[in-house]
Amino acid sequence: MAASWYSVFGTQEIKVVKETDSIYIPFNKYGFMIDINHPVVNEVYREYKKEIGELLFPITNEQRFEFEKRVMNGYYPQLEKYLAR
Repeated sequence: MAASWYSVFGTQEIKVVKETDSIYIPFNKYGFMIDINHPVVNEVYREYKKEIGELLFPITNEQRFEFEKRVMNGYYPQLEKYLAR
């Protein structure tokens, strides 16, 4: 996996993700596996939020797991090349 850059501003950690980075999260205490901050994934994630009508608010955990299930099952062809990494 390509290295990412981290900066700390106050108490919030900012992670800069490049398109060449993996779409997978190495560890997430909530059980999520897909990095929605990845540039390519984020485009698809915003499309998914539009589709389910959640434009302004964060989605629920169930909706997030449904999104990840779609990603892992190849529902989004633009992510195919990232799934094998």
